[in-house]
Amino acid sequence: MPTQNETFLPGFGERLKEERKRLGLSQDEFAERAGVKRLAQLQYEKEAREPRTSYLAAIGAMGVSLSYVIFGKRPAESVLGPEAIRRIEKKIFDLLEAYVAEQCGGYLSSDGRYVLFEVMRSHCIQAASKGLDAESNLAAFFPKRVQGNE
Repeated sequence: MPTQNETFLPGFGERLKEERKRLGLSQDEFAERAGVKRLAQLQYEKEAREPRTSYLAAIGAMGVSLSYVIFGKRPAESVLGPEAIRRIEKKIFDLLEAYVAEQCGGYLSSDGRYVLFEVMRSHCIQAASKGLDAESNLAAFFPKRVQGNE
């Protein structure tokens, strides 16, 4: 029986399954590449268990859209050029490092950093595709820092 998860929007299991199928992988293959057992993969897809950040980092590296799985929103095609993307990525990296130093006692695993970075990057690119200022949309993650209180 599925449990009520607190981190992901309802339907994340179905979205995860959809991404796995999009990549053309069986549950066994996907689980192995993600570093978990098939039972864990099944539980994630049935929303009976929430995945860890190490799992999210692994599936992100395989090409799974973390933004879609977690929030139910597919990332938009980038309307930004390479320089604008690099500028946004640098800003995200700097904000993330400052956040970790202040809020996490200076420690957040590389998997955790990767997942946060990818979600923020996707969010900014999505904003840009809607004609919004991508960098100012970082305020959703770091309101005090983005508003000039750095």
